[in-house]
Amino acid sequence: MNNDLKWIKKKYGEKVMHFCREKFSMILEYPGLLPQILAKTFAPNRFLGDDMVEISQKHSFFVKAIMSQFNQGEKKTYQSYENPFDLMHKAGYTLYECHSEGEIQAFRKFYAPNEELCTFKGGRLNRCFVFFAVRDDVAQIRREDYSMPEREDSYGTSVIGIQFDRITGCVSIKSRYNHSVTNPDATFRNDLDAIIPGLRCSFENYIRDKYNDEFVLTDDDEVTILYTRENGGKYYRFYHYVDGVYFCEDNIIIDHGKLITDYSGEKKPEYIFCIDNLDDTCLIFDVKAKRVFTYDGKENDLTNKINNKGPIRRISIHPVVNSFNKIIVVKYEDGSEYKIPIDSNWYYLDRNNKCEHVIANDGKYYEVDRINGNLQYSFGYNIIIDNGEVILDYAKRFRYRIIEFGDDLVIIDKKDNQIYGYNGVSNAMLEKINSKEIQKIIVQTELLGVGSYKIIIEYTDGQKISFTSVNGRVSEIPEIEGEKSR
Repeated sequence: MNNDLKWIKKKYGEKVMHFCREKFSMILEYPGLLPQILAKTFAPNRFLGDDMVEISQKHSFFVKAIMSQFNQGEKKTYQSYENPFDLMHKAGYTLYECHSEGEIQAFRKFYAPNEELCTFKGGRLNRCFVFFAVRDDVAQIRREDYSMPEREDSYGTSVIGIQFDRITGCVSIKSRYNHSVTNPDATFRNDLDAIIPGLRCSFENYIRDKYNDEFVLTDDDEVTILYTRENGGKYYRFYHYVDGVYFCEDNIIIDHGKLITDYSGEKKPEYIFCIDNLDDTCLIFDVKAKRVFTYDGKENDLTNKINNKGPIRRISIHPVVNSFNKIIVVKYEDGSEYKIPIDSNWYYLDRNNKCEHVIANDGKYYEVDRINGNLQYSFGYNIIIDNGEVILDYAKRFRYRIIEFGDDLVIIDKKDNQIYGYNGVSNAMLEKINSKEIQKIIVQTELLGVGSYKIIIEYTDGQKISFTSVNGRVSEIPEIEGEKSR
């Protein structure tokens, strides 16, 4: 891995590094240039690698944003009215276009062991137009004669792969050496005209004509739903937008193009954002100054509730153990607290949230589906909190499910084929189910909410009983049904 890719991996993450290695091999020919362009074009964020991979399957947004910054200086362009097959013949090559996986695999024979292209692993035609060019004298060129390989030496260019990304239009010229040389995907610096003048224009015309495709796509406005650009030209990923104001990762705000970093930059945040999407308001919790306000300066229902409870002693934020949510806790001088649950994108959860968040004796917050006296439990994670103590005995979901029979917590043990009340509790429904010897318990997930299952109990005498839990609760148990098996 070269130094530029190492820097990108450290700064932006491994997925971004892999994306850059695949898409920008031409820029990697110029040491230090790709990190410079990337740093100028995109602010790091936790989703950037995934966004680059997923969005680039349909749009050229990321590639064009980077390539538009790449300037190779004055470059001579060539026009051509010949097709690429004829031009490559003049250059001493036979050009082949691959339309199937079998046609691609036919070229594997030209590559030495451990130097096969990744293209041979399959699936490349889904995203690229694939060509191979075989030089006329290929039979006279032997790998063993090139102990010190160079990317563009006679062996490296005797068989070349030429590929065009179907979406972005990026070209990659692949050396026969593959990764035995540096940057093998940018042979001739990916300049088709270096093979023979006019080849680039020829390929573009050929692909457009044959596939009725513009090939070089225009930017699509739909891509910008997740990224906005500040006046200096850098893109930031945002999670909420209202009236020209974008609220971005790491507490960055882009206000009508103006970059506002007043609330960002600390590893332990002095400011916490919360979006109340009921009225599109961004609440800002000032941890150091112990105050809560909105970005636009207007009070709303939530800020009124928080600020009217009295002087604030402390503001803190806590992860929730069994979800991606967080809890903002405002503690007042009188010892009372106000808790604001937010999701991973900083949206206030209480508007439509059916879950509760409780703190256990271990000092950590947990998301629970039901509070039942001194018991709190999560149907989705099989976590039970009993008088503040966290019980993880049933968290192995491949074996256990927890549900309620009426108001009583019940454990289903699929391995030992048992159903019993938590802490020995019993009721009429449990007694009915356990009136016969159970042979097998089948639990099927239902699309009715967390804790919703269809439960089938088969008895040793061939009879069975089935019932459904809805949001974790079983209201009644039907009669045992079925005839004895013969």
